[in-house]
Amino acid sequence: ETNANDCDYEVTTITTWIGQVDVTAFVDTCIEAEAGTIVTAETNEAGCNYEVTTITTWIGTVDQTVNQTTCIEFEAGTVITTETNANDCDYEVTTITTWIEQDDEKVYVEICDSYFWEVDGMTYSQSGVYTYETINDEGCIYTTYLYLTIQDCSPCEDTNKKVYAKACDSYFWELDGMTYTQSGVYTYETINDEGCIHTIHLYLTIQDCSPCEDTNEKVYAKACDSYFWELGGMTYTQSGVYTYDSINDEGCTHTTYLYLTIQDCSPCKDTNEMLDIENCGSYFWELNGEVYNKSGVYAHEIINNEGCTHTTYLDLTIDKEKFVMYPIPFDKEVFASYSFCYETNVKVEIYDVKGALIRSYINNNYVKGSKGITRIDLSNAANQLYIVKLTTAKEILIKKIVSSSPQLRN
Repeated sequence: ETNANDCDYEVTTITTWIGQVDVTAFVDTCIEAEAGTIVTAETNEAGCNYEVTTITTWIGTVDQTVNQTTCIEFEAGTVITTETNANDCDYEVTTITTWIEQDDEKVYVEICDSYFWEVDGMTYSQSGVYTYETINDEGCIYTTYLYLTIQDCSPCEDTNKKVYAKACDSYFWELDGMTYTQSGVYTYETINDEGCIHTIHLYLTIQDCSPCEDTNEKVYAKACDSYFWELGGMTYTQSGVYTYDSINDEGCTHTTYLYLTIQDCSPCKDTNEMLDIENCGSYFWELNGEVYNKSGVYAHEIINNEGCTHTTYLDLTIDKEKFVMYPIPFDKEVFASYSFCYETNVKVEIYDVKGALIRSYINNNYVKGSKGITRIDLSNAANQLYIVKLTTAKEILIKKIVSSSPQLRN
């Protein structure tokens, strides 16, 4: 520089930097939406601007869906659990269990004489309930029940014929070529076109055509099992026509005909009974002291006080479906039916398709092994599709339900 006196001098200017280096910060997050890079402008104490770059990295885990199958119907449903990864971040695992549907099969058959069941390769000649267990393509066991009725289908009909004849002294029967001199019942058997035995009964009365008058007498009797005829001093165990001849005061033969019917007077009546039982886990039948772990039809026979066979049938259902919604589709209300083999409170929650809770019910009085029913009023709800979540002390069960009514409009 030059001063006022035209003298030169030097000016030395020393500039000091008072700014700040740009900063990069690295941050971890469990929330995927927070991941990314953000650049912000900051000012230091000296009033100088600098940039801060924040790089946020997502260290979480994507929610997972696991699909699996089951042979047990009540295990089907959706269960949502929360897991934690190695970075201590929570994520949801949705397990969807699908029942490989295979209901037990019931087959009803009525047949003549015997039945060959292709399922088990057995031939049955008596009526009854028979079972066969198989494993389907998915490896599930199911039972086929055969309700079999064996009928007597003989084509032979009752073609027996009765012929009544009276004659003096003797009678020649052309059918068998025999001459009879005594009253009685005679039979002749033939084979008809259907291969059945055809019997002709000849009821023959041989009369004394002398001046003696016809003083014959007919007696009709019915008895249980057997009949003692005092007139002839005989005991008869079969139905039929029996005769007794005597000489009356005029010296004529007097014949008494006994028309006897022997009946089966057994006091046995059909006293069979059927028990329908649903039970958890297993069932102890006090009647025979047996424990059953599987559904089925079981029988127990005893001889009652009259000496007759009395059969009790047990139609047993073990571990029926735990959780059922009905009716589907519903109109204004729907019912949740449930049964569990343990003590628990039962909570039923209704969500719309957006996940909003719209109804909640709690049953604090549920009794182990009983059938609980919760009534759900959806008459003022605005949707047609809902998610039902049932929570117990041990599990969470989920069902979808649909309304039969149109959606409400606001």
